[in-house]
Amino acid sequence: MTLEWRRRLLPGAGLLVLASSFLPWWMVRVRHMTEHETTYETFFGSAWGMSSRWSAAVLLTLGAIVVAMIWRHAQGRMPSLAHVATLAAVALSVFLVVQQWRDVEAWPPAGSWSQSRVEPSDSPWFPEPSRRDMAAEIAGGFMERDNLRSHHAPGLTAGVGWGMWVGLCAIVLAGAALIVANSRSRPSS
Repeated sequence: MTLEWRRRLLPGAGLLVLASSFLPWWMVRVRHMTEHETTYETFFGSAWGMSSRWSAAVLLTLGAIVVAMIWRHAQGRMPSLAHVATLAAVALSVFLVVQQWRDVEAWPPAGSWSQSRVEPSDSPWFPEPSRRDMAAEIAGGFMERDNLRSHHAPGLTAGVGWGMWVGLCAIVLAGAALIVANSRSRPSS
């Protein structure tokens, strides 16, 4: 492994974690049905907008990478204690991501049953809301920061998005990059 490749490893991992934090970590999909067509509206939320724990996980990982980069630039290889501290920060980040995902509340609660139907009125006093407004209002109930609710039904799906999985993988890869970047290089023959 060349030295140049090692120098690019940590910044690359940091950029990957940062970029993944803006992906859709949370998604809500609402179906609109009329007599003539069925359409779907999808709403997305990033790690920054949906969860304090996800935001903290991204910041912890980025902090660990920045500390490792500064240390390597200033003094070369990190001492074991500092290296373990950066790896612990990444491990805590993984824990925070998984914990937030596991704490998502299933809606409706187990054992309950409900059925809803929204129909616009023909009243001249109340203008008919657009389908987008109704969908946004429905999605808003499932996208409340730090109080995420999952729901899986034919007309409404709310849950973690593909961005959370990419972010979790990026955080794990950042931990691997920290290990590789601090490993002793072998003498070339």
